[in-house]
Order: sequence, then structure tokens, then C-alpha cells
Amino acid sequence: MSLKLMSLCSGIGGLELGLDNVLDSELVAVAETDKVASELLADKFDVPNLGDIVHGGNIVEADMVVAGFPCQPVSVARGNNREGVDDERWIIRDVCRMARDSGAEYLLLENVRGILTASNRRALARVCAEMAHYGYTRWAWQTFKASQIGAPHRRDRWFCIALTANANIERLQRHRSEHELVQSIQETETTRSDYLRDGDKQQYYGRYLEAVERWERIIGRQAPIPHDGWRMNPMFVEWMMGFPEGWITDYGFSYKNTIKCLGNAVVPMQASKAYNLLLNHFK
Repeated sequence: MSLKLMSLCSGIGGLELGLDNVLDSELVAVAETDKVASELLADKFDVPNLGDIVHGGNIVEADMVVAGFPCQPVSVARGNNREGVDDERWIIRDVCRMARDSGAEYLLLENVRGILTASNRRALARVCAEMAHYGYTRWAWQTFKASQIGAPHRRDRWFCIALTANANIERLQRHRSEHELVQSIQETETTRSDYLRDGDKQQYYGRYLEAVERWERIIGRQAPIPHDGWRMNPMFVEWMMGFPEGWITDYGFSYKNTIKCLGNAVVPMQASKAYNLLLNHFK
């Protein structure tokens, strides 16, 4: 029987795509406040959007909750300006509360590597404390880079799986082999017209050509032209993230909103591999 999955801080569904390649799950609800991301989620998944999990009160019954909770409080990209656990966007308590209230036995989390050092290393301790307070007392976590699955960028992220004391571990059995994980993401053909000829690639990518071609082989799709005039081509960013072709770029959203959503997203194949490895701790 499929696990009922509730997604919090859903973004454009990168974690959900990743989990679909690992566990037999059925998405029953998302929770997202960004208007653009919410429009995409409604079209892609057609499930209820619970909206604001801090001030909202809607709950659905779920077996598993996944949340890529906001990274801005702990991201090293903010330099000395990150507020850590004092940031109003630090909502791990609300994530854990929603998971408990849904009846979920399994809680899967994702954030940036900066969570390990933020607030003088108190941020991760607070995550563990909140998980334990709301009944998730057994957990395993690790950091995992997108480059470790062959992506042409580092994108170092923190992943965690947490279970309640009485969770049925047998329901966390993988439903796809390692080979099938890759095959499920690959596409056999491309439909776009704006791809580079082989002779042009060296001009565009220079010393990054090998990394670009490696990712092309892994996801089974050519890299689009990297620049749209003076700006980064959103289709190229979508390709770098390993999303299906046109996942967000087919919607006609503004350049700013498209890049913002992709920048906040999770590489689906990275999530697949990271959670697949973490499952080895629960046997």
C-alpha cells in the first residue's frame, strides 16, 4: 500500500519528484505560499494546498511528511547576516507539529549545509530537539552534494529521515533499484530547438565542458544554450537542476519568478540518492 505523503514548504516539487523514485508514495497535500510555485503545484499534482503552516490550521492525514523548510535563516550565502534560530522564517517547530498532527510516522527534511554551523551550531540541535519533542525520536542525517550524482554544480544540502518510536520500518522499503533510479529520470529525446551544436560547446563552456557533457549523459538530455542575451537562460538552470524538460519554463512565468523558484528548488535526483542512502540506517 502506498504511503500517504504530505509535503510542506513544497516549492516546485523537487523533493516530491525525488521521493517518487525511491518510495511507493501517494501525494495527498502540499503546503506552499508562493503564488507562482502554488500555481505550478496545482497543475502538476492536483492536491489540496494547505498554504501557511505557521498561521493556518488545516491538517490532512498522512503516513509521511517531507519538508524542505526555509534555508534563509541558516544559509552561508547571507554571510554574517544570517539570523539562524532567531529568524522569523525558522519554522522547524511548525513543520514537526504539522507532521505529528497528521499522524505521520516518518518525517523527511532537507536544508542547506549551513544548518550545521548556524547560531553557533545551535540550529541543528534545535532541529533534533523539536523532532524529539513531537515524537520523532529516531533519526539519521547526512550532507550530500548534487555533484556527487554528477550534476555540474556543488549544491551541498543536508538531508534527514526521522521516525517515531513505533514506526513500521518495513513500509520504508525501496520500490526501485539503483539502476532504476537513474533510468526513471532519464529522457530519451529532446523536443527543444535551442541546443548547441557540438562545435559551439567549447566556446560556451570552456573548462566546464566535461561537467556539462557528463550531466547530459546522466539525465539523457542535451544542455540548452546557457545564456538568454545577457541573462542566464532559465531553461539551462532547469536542466542543471535535473528537472523534466519544461517543468517550470513552459508556464510563461516572469524571468524573476522562474529563476527564484529554481534557485529555491531541490535537485530531484540528488534527493533520490540522499534519501536512498539514509534508508540504509533503518533496517
